[in-house]
Order: sequence, then structure tokens, then C-alpha cells
Amino acid sequence: MPPIVRSYLHRLGGDRLFRRHPKSANHRRRRIGLMAGIQAIALGAAVVVAPLPASAEEYPSWDEVLAARGNAESAQRAVDQINALLVQLAAEAERTAADLEVKSRRWQVLNQQTMQKQAETQALQEQSQQAEATAIESETMAGRWAAQAVRVGGGDPTLRLFTAPEDADNLLTAIGVSARMSSQANLVYERAIQERNTARSLAGQAAVMERELEQLEAEAETAMQEAQAASEAATKAQVEQEARRTELEAQLAVVRGELEITEAQYKEGERIRREEELAGLGIDWGQVSSSGWAKPVSGFISSYYGPRDGGWHNGLDIAQGCWVPELSAKAGVVTRVGWYGGYGYSVDIDHGGGLWTRYAHMPDGGAVVSPGQWVEAGQQIGYVGTTGNSTGCHLHFEIYTPSGSTDPLSFMTAQGIYF
Repeated sequence: MPPIVRSYLHRLGGDRLFRRHPKSANHRRRRIGLMAGIQAIALGAAVVVAPLPASAEEYPSWDEVLAARGNAESAQRAVDQINALLVQLAAEAERTAADLEVKSRRWQVLNQQTMQKQAETQALQEQSQQAEATAIESETMAGRWAAQAVRVGGGDPTLRLFTAPEDADNLLTAIGVSARMSSQANLVYERAIQERNTARSLAGQAAVMERELEQLEAEAETAMQEAQAASEAATKAQVEQEARRTELEAQLAVVRGELEITEAQYKEGERIRREEELAGLGIDWGQVSSSGWAKPVSGFISSYYGPRDGGWHNGLDIAQGCWVPELSAKAGVVTRVGWYGGYGYSVDIDHGGGLWTRYAHMPDGGAVVSPGQWVEAGQQIGYVGTTGNSTGCHLHFEIYTPSGSTDPLSFMTAQGIYF
């Protein structure tokens, strides 16, 4: 009996839902092929970075699967279709894994080039500043030499010879000293000009390098965002494709007659499986208090409600790993799903009476509910993410009353929910 059959037999209680059929050699060969395809998917699941290529219409519905079960030709077509989809999952995983590797390597190269360019730019700026300081010092010194030469020369020498002929020797000595000082001043001034030119040249080079650095930083930022998006999409696709693969395997078992199960029973089995999985992870949220409220996610509080960074933080930030399930805090109607400014990908739920909650920074497309859908307290609505104005994986949780936003921590404590 295939694992999926044993799994649902265990979850749904007993063997009353199952019929046993003799397995032919051909059946065993097809089963081996199926398991090989599933193993390929499992190996590639961790690096999937894009949604399924097939549209919803291309996947067989449960009604079609159940209808095909009683007809050999239809059953074979359904088996071929499901097997083809499983192969397609593995092929898409391989393709998108290569895409992720390319984007990651591009970011690594650009990031390394950026750091190198930053070091070169800083060094050139320091050289330019030093050359500027040296030029200013030389210009100042040249000015001092010139001023000193004028003072030593003492004005018009011809006039001084007529008015003080007895001082001729001293006058000639002063003229000689003044000439030498003027010559020295000229040398210092020429050096100052050279140093000034050097400073201007280095400043020009630094300006060019700064522009190159800005371009590199922009390219590196774009590459980083693409790599982050690919990484986020990888985790999302892993969850989505694993769920799709599991359902396809169950449908395959049904169409082959190994398992007699309806769509409702499949979904109930998946719900039980998810509860068992959460319990295995030690997840302790989702229990509903007597007031009808549930903890949306567990984790440590990374930011409280109130003033922050010169503004006001409207919610409670609860740090958790990305793609950990988020649950509805209270029963209500989903009013909005999608991107919303700095909140990133988020969900709003109306609980009636002017009371509503917001769950922000989910992964792109990370909601599992849609607008207009009724959800119960403790029901999963999405996953923890870090989209929008976020620096790490966490839930930004807001509660609004008819009076406006309120402190989620105090409010939830009053409802018997403790973080």
C-alpha cells in the first residue's frame, strides 16, 4: 500500500474507506515510476523559486478523478495526466533552481565589486583631501614668503639712496636678501600650483569613481532584491508545490482504485496532517480563549506599540521564522488581501462592531485566504514574512476599535491571550 494510502487510512480512521485490488506487474512498474518522480520533486523542493507553471484548469478536479475511476480508458488518461504533472513539477523545480543560482551569484559578484569600489573611492577621496590640504599649506607659505620679501626690500631703493646715502651698504644687502626671498616665494608658489592641480585632478577622479560606485550600488541593490524575491518565492513554492504533489498523489491512488476518498475527506485528512505537523514543531498558538480570541503567532516581541523613531508604531511586532503559519486572532470576514504600502503583503479581518485586525509583512502571495471569506479564530490565514518596511521575518499585528488603533498586547491580555 502506498504511503499516501496508509497515511489517509490512519488519519480518517480505519479501513472502511478503502478497497483492495490485486496489483499487476504493470501496476507495480507505474508505481515505481511515480515514486521516482516524487523523489525527484523532494530533492528539488528546497530550491524551487517559482509558482507552478500549470494553471488551475490543467489540474484534474476531484470530480474528474472520481468519474475516471470506473472507466479503464479514462483512468489511464488521468494517470498519464497526473504523472505528466508530477514530472512537470520536477522540471520546473530544476529550471527555477538554476535561475536562483544565477541571481544569487550575480548579487555576490556585484556586492564584491561594490565593496572593492567603496574602498577605492574612499582611498581616492582621502588622497584628494590630503592634496587639497597640502596645496592650501603651500599657497599660504608662498604668500608669507612674498610678504616677507616686500618687508625686507623696504620700498623704492632709488628714493632711499637719495634720502639716506650713508645707508647704501645696508640697502644693497636688503635688496639681495629680498631678491632671494622673492625667488624662494616663486618656487613655493609654483609648487603650490602643482599641488593645487594635483588636488583638482584627484577630486575629479574621485567624483567619477563616486558616480561609478552609485551605479554599482544601484545594480547590487537590484540584484539583492531579485535574489531575496527568488529566495522568498522558493519557500512559498516549496509549500505550494508540496501541497499540490500530495494532492496529486492522493488523486493518483484514487484513480488507480487503491484509495476510495472524496475531496472533503482529503481536505479533512490534510487538516489533521497540518495539525500533527504543527504539534511536531512545538507550535503552541491557535487555541481559542473563552472570549473567542486566539494568539496569531508565537515568538518574542521585537517591537511594542507606541512611540518609535520620532513617530508612532501602531502595532505589535512578533518575531518568528519566515513561512511559519499565521492565524486569525478572532472570527470574522477577510476584507483585504494584498500589498499595502509599508505593510507589505498583508491581510485585514473585520470582526464586527467596528473591531478589526491587520496582519502585515507576509511573504508576497503568502495569504491562504481571500476577500469576503469567513474565518474562525485560530484558523490559518497566511505565513510570517518580511515584505514592506521590514528588516526581518515577523508578524506586525494591529488591532483597531471604533476609537482607532489600540495596544495589541494590552488588548489581547484582557482577552486571556498572553505573548
